[in-house]
Amino acid sequence: MKKSKLLIMLLVFAMVFTVALAGCGDDTAEEPNESEDPAAGDDGEEDTDDGEKLAEEQVLRINWNSEPPNLDPQLSQDATSSRILIDTLEGIVRLNAEGIAEEGLGMAETWDLNDDETVYTFHLRDANWTDGEPVTANDFEYSWKRALDPETASTYAFLAYGIKNAEAYNTGEIDNADELGIKVLDEKTLEVTLERPDPTFLSKLQNSTFLPVREDKIEEWGEKYASDVEYMVFNGPFVVSEWEHESQLNLEKNPDYWNADAVKLERVEGVMVTDSNTRMNLYETGEIDWTEVPSQYLEQYKDKLNTYPEASTFYYTFNVENEFFSNQKIRKAFAMAIDRIKIQEARTQGIVPPAWAFVPPGMPGPEGKTFREANGELIKDLGNGATQEEVKALFEEGLEEIGKTAE
Repeated sequence: MKKSKLLIMLLVFAMVFTVALAGCGDDTAEEPNESEDPAAGDDGEEDTDDGEKLAEEQVLRINWNSEPPNLDPQLSQDATSSRILIDTLEGIVRLNAEGIAEEGLGMAETWDLNDDETVYTFHLRDANWTDGEPVTANDFEYSWKRALDPETASTYAFLAYGIKNAEAYNTGEIDNADELGIKVLDEKTLEVTLERPDPTFLSKLQNSTFLPVREDKIEEWGEKYASDVEYMVFNGPFVVSEWEHESQLNLEKNPDYWNADAVKLERVEGVMVTDSNTRMNLYETGEIDWTEVPSQYLEQYKDKLNTYPEASTFYYTFNVENEFFSNQKIRKAFAMAIDRIKIQEARTQGIVPPAWAFVPPGMPGPEGKTFREANGELIKDLGNGATQEEVKALFEEGLEEIGKTAE
């Protein structure tokens, strides 16, 4: 990281922050490929891509915003925990700066895909946990089956439903985990069979739900697992070194990480401040280097912001138990009547585009196109250009169906 402060409106913290921690070469540092050697200056100090020297003290001071509710990967369901988990645990894949799973960046050095694109065979690199134990295919088999076990009640287990029999096992239709399409071939080889070809499967594996845990430590520590520093083991670029609950959580570079030479950042010091005004005051006084920008400060900092696309969509849902909203046409009329552009301009000064549909803008699709570009008219953009007459007509049709009138 450079000596200058870095102000970021963070829209995909889990992914972008991970890239910055793992590479930390410049303000938009890409995660270095294992085979790449960083440039070095005449004085032996490494340069960033734009030729600036790295700061002598590689410490990043940030705001986590809140206490991480759960650092157990299969139980975690919040952004703060995910940010920490992705930087302290190495999944079987890691996404590159373009959001694509690239061979050689994660625990899998390579992987094979069979002809009908339903069987992935992952070949793991030699790597160790922080207690010296090797990372094995069994760690991933155990972790993924644990996520799908109904008793675990993992919130994001559905992300694994592309795996053979995963949904049936998670919903209780079958009770034998051996029927899942997750199989250890040997200590360093994991075979995963899908229900059908799924081009999104690899990218899902970056989600913290798929990060590895140790079966022996789960059994030893039970509910204490991941509750404090002494009940955690790591295989990622950083380790949780200090954790003062509800106050501060610090990370240190993991010297045993397989790609430790590419990790330039030595330490992350993170506070937990929820108040927006306090957060920005900490930034202005230099007590933190990097922060999200609350919506009320966007205009003030609009010339300094770095923005990134967000791989998620936020939305409101209707209570379909309500007499009126039980009708599809009435729900659609309300959805069409909402001016998403105006809402986003008011909340984000026009910086963040409205999603229009469940799949957000910019999500990758086939043949180098975005998902939206590839699917085009198949996506119904509600609220985009609808006239008052169209909304009123649809609303009245819905009322008629439930025996009501607008009067």
